[in-house]
Amino acid sequence: MEKEYIKVNREAYDKFAIQHNERSNKESKYEVSNSKWKQIIEDYLLKKNIENNVLEIGPGTGRLLNILDNELHCKTTAVELSKEMIKYAKIKSPNTKFIEGNILEIEFDNNSFDSIIMGALIHNFPKEDAKELLLLTKKWLKEDGRIMLYTTIHENSEEGYSEKVDYKDNIIRYRKKYTEEELKELVESIGYKIIFTNYNEELDRNKKWITYILEK
Repeated sequence: MEKEYIKVNREAYDKFAIQHNERSNKESKYEVSNSKWKQIIEDYLLKKNIENNVLEIGPGTGRLLNILDNELHCKTTAVELSKEMIKYAKIKSPNTKFIEGNILEIEFDNNSFDSIIMGALIHNFPKEDAKELLLLTKKWLKEDGRIMLYTTIHENSEEGYSEKVDYKDNIIRYRKKYTEEELKELVESIGYKIIFTNYNEELDRNKKWITYILEK
């Protein structure tokens, strides 16, 4: 039986997909730019001189897939819970193989991917399920594979249902808020090594983001 928070999040992301797409098409002066994302991915995530096989979990409306597919020429697979998000992402990245569903129920062969991206995703799971997801990614990555993971960090650890206040229509979703220390402990408990960290503060949305590049 599907867990309640998965159902709630699917409905939430279907509802605000159009708003998400509009926002992703406009670069705020406070967010990480497309050129900066390309630099981070190229310098720290991807392997050199090969066609990288990349899995993006929760690609949203396809901002990073567009970079991976059209600028960095990677082979891309994406797993997305929201069918409405996929509609927009397919436009930005037509060469990507899209899978609609709950990533915790998707099966990939071990050692399938050179890199995995989880952007603004891990906070959509309760901590125990987030740990399960990280364990799965470790199996799916090749031995020399890397992960890019980013989320917001907070003063206090919390989790539960809350309104997504930076979007209209009073959309409720499940949200886990990590402290930086808690997130670091989580990824290291799986056996990942943090090899790169980037911080970004969105002053217009009152959010502080952390990006990790993790090595298997």
